[in-house]
Amino acid sequence: MNHFPSAKPFDLDLLRYAEGSLSDDEMKIFQARLAAEPALRNDLRNLSEQAFAIGVYARNAEAISEIKNRSVIIALLQKSRSSWQTHLSWAAAVLVISAVLFFSNRKSPSNPQPIALLEVMEVIGTASWISEDGARTVILQKGMFLPAGALELASQSGFASFRYDDGTMLSFTGISEATITQKSGKFLSIKRGQLTAKVSKQDSKAAMRIKTPTAQVTVLGTHFSLDVEEEQTGLGVFEGMVRMRRSSDGQEQNVPTGLHLTSTLDDKAEFIPTAPPAAQDAWTSDFTRMPDIDQGEWTPPSLEHPDGAIIAKAFVADRKPDGSIITHYGIILKSEQGFTTLDEDSILRMKARVQTTAAIQLMLSTRMPDGTYTGNFEAKAITLTPTANGAWKEIEIPVSHLKSLKSTYPEIPSGTMAYAFIITSYQEDEGLEIAQISTHKKK
Repeated sequence: MNHFPSAKPFDLDLLRYAEGSLSDDEMKIFQARLAAEPALRNDLRNLSEQAFAIGVYARNAEAISEIKNRSVIIALLQKSRSSWQTHLSWAAAVLVISAVLFFSNRKSPSNPQPIALLEVMEVIGTASWISEDGARTVILQKGMFLPAGALELASQSGFASFRYDDGTMLSFTGISEATITQKSGKFLSIKRGQLTAKVSKQDSKAAMRIKTPTAQVTVLGTHFSLDVEEEQTGLGVFEGMVRMRRSSDGQEQNVPTGLHLTSTLDDKAEFIPTAPPAAQDAWTSDFTRMPDIDQGEWTPPSLEHPDGAIIAKAFVADRKPDGSIITHYGIILKSEQGFTTLDEDSILRMKARVQTTAAIQLMLSTRMPDGTYTGNFEAKAITLTPTANGAWKEIEIPVSHLKSLKSTYPEIPSGTMAYAFIITSYQEDEGLEIAQISTHKKK
């Protein structure tokens, strides 16, 4: 059974903590309260759990337009206080207010035109920018200058990079939702997505702050990556030092160069920076155990699938400029720290089968070990036909045959890391299944 915070006037410091708007001095006081007040820790844990639950619900409600959702939320808050207090717990009320702050941070009509905050450096796939007042949405293009607002990157293979006037660079890959504003320093609220950032030295009184569903991050100037999901946030530091605070209990760690730290909703989980595993240039994944999949359905080992398998399922591959979705049937494997290193001598192999003749696309999403995004590389139109008795077909693809979607790196740079495998049968369900993926060096 879920336990909700008691129906009482909610603690404004707890709300500001959830928003990430406490000052350093206020944060110290709040952390002391967390240590001394079990009830406050319980309220914080429940608030985090409710945020996660509402996030999962929102992700599954694909048929509901996000922009229409903003109108519904705003209309909800316009009800009388007694009305919404009747139907929402204290925690849910806080979450609705937070959602409005995320999607609808409205300006007064008397304010001047918004000041440009970011320059768009590159875009792959469909990326939208929603103005801070929620009134306008534009499709991003290279060279645009943007005021504060919300990013929506719709494609698993998408990419968008931005630059501040001080040289700070932000790069988002994969499906991403984030707001980027200026609140006595650079402020990001990331709902999901992969961020790589090179942050120029910031004033100690105006640090960059990043809020995710499970963590708060403070940056004064460094090079790092964040992998954000609703239930966890992974931080990798390539240069400098980054401070991460776990939202469920307020625990805090400084993460130095070369280390990694993950924050989850579980305040009993270990919260200590560790070194990532050493990169390997030969790697094999069968599916005897459940893999880290973003899309697809895992089938455990059986007589039909001795090593396990992943079955392709429908997912939103991208959005058209008019907002309509593009659906593909496929499988997406992701690794927060990277599967394997690649170079021009690397060979990809996979065991696959289909129920009907299909043209299969294989795409790799890649980054250098220092987090620099090196692009998506794809092999299109791999023709597969059904086999007798459902036998698996082995496919071998030299990495040098993959084509880049990003002009900066027309070929895979030596030493790059594969972070995601995206295998699809495009817009038709051809009964695609994958039993094994591996890489090795050409002999």
